Amino acid sequence: MNEGIACYVFPAAGPGLIPLYRAYRGASGDHFYTTSAPERDNAVHNLGYADEGIACYVRPHGATTRVPLYRMWAQSSGDHFYTTSQPERNNAIAHIGYHDEGVTAEVYSAQDPGTVPLYRAYHPGNGDHFYTRSQPEYANATTNLGYQAEGVACYIYDAAATGRIPIYRAYKRYGARVRLHLKVVQAYVSEGNACFVYPSAGTGRKPLYRSYSGATGDHFYTTSLPEHQNAVAHLGYTDEGIACPTYATSQPGTSPLFRMFDADTVDHFYTTSAIERNSAEQNVGPNVSLSTTATAMQNAYNQASIQVSVVTTQFISVPPAVDVDVGSCSGSTTSEQNHLFGNRDDVQANDITVYFVRTTVPAFNGCATHPSGQPGAVVAQGATQWTMAHEVGHVLGLSHVNDNTRLMTGNGTANITTNPPVLIASEIATMDGSPYTTDI
Repeated sequence: MNEGIACYVFPAAGPGLIPLYRAYRGASGDHFYTTSAPERDNAVHNLGYADEGIACYVRPHGATTRVPLYRMWAQSSGDHFYTTSQPERNNAIAHIGYHDEGVTAEVYSAQDPGTVPLYRAYHPGNGDHFYTRSQPEYANATTNLGYQAEGVACYIYDAAATGRIPIYRAYKRYGARVRLHLKVVQAYVSEGNACFVYPSAGTGRKPLYRSYSGATGDHFYTTSLPEHQNAVAHLGYTDEGIACPTYATSQPGTSPLFRMFDADTVDHFYTTSAIERNSAEQNVGPNVSLSTTATAMQNAYNQASIQVSVVTTQFISVPPAVDVDVGSCSGSTTSEQNHLFGNRDDVQANDITVYFVRTTVPAFNGCATHPSGQPGAVVAQGATQWTMAHEVGHVLGLSHVNDNTRLMTGNGTANITTNPPVLIASEIATMDGSPYTTDI
């Protein structure tokens, strides 16, 4: 990632100048600079670095009006740390786990004509020291990106002039991750009355057999011994014996136990409530391809080096949440959204939950408005492959734009013209700074 000009140095040898050697280690991706030829040789012969010659020429240690810029390296974080303060350097080496790497070059300790401050900031989360000559960039890092301000490290040249060349700054992005939980709101197909249960002990009852499928998590109950035996012998169920005695036909004082089956999730659902049964029958769940949807989302976010980790996929029954009233899908949430988003189970606080439903009311592809403290979105059955990525983008802080090449187009994800759609640098920075995104 191009980060512009860090400072200015001398392009060629001249009076009072010494070479600044550069070497590169592919295993760690680290560029190493030193004015010491023996140190460079040691890095090349013993530490796995490749010699890349002379990067530029600098003032040597001890030059008049300048001070040494000390360099240190922490193996634990991979951070290179620079300071002109010898006490700070000594403390970092003695107490913070840095290794002394000597003096890199000479810089100005006070502002001379033509020089500008080189600001330094520190991120306690990843141990990174960040240097920039841009005051707005420094302010953004310390205000929005979790860096702590450490003031002016030294003064450097900010403009080109005869005898100077730029040193370019680059940043290796290791990436970030969003933890995502997918929940499909499902419904069932009626299979009639499974049996009648009796509230108290009595005679004339027959066994209600129970078996369990570890592959689907389904418990299956039946009063038919042949049906029970077939499930155990041929359908992957484990015999769990007799759950309780029941009546196979209606008897005085009994209530029907309704049984339903969802072929998509291989789940049996039982209830003695006719209202709950009717709701489950009517609310036919969405036919969604989770693998295709998740792949499309990852493709959209690859350009941002943001990895989408689908932590769990769960099928849930939340009547009447298959058709969800989302209101205007902005500002406050509706009671139906609050009811649906309450089904987070063991989802961690900063994880995002996406609920796949049949429709939203009004009809949208999706909606990212969510209750406070329950980050997530709703995606409808008729949504496009980019809808989930678009809605998660909203959860991560992105807004609509009027550009159909972009993931965050406000003209509907069905009108996106690029594959994958575009995320621009400012959007990537916004997502990276979200509390729901973690460094990896």
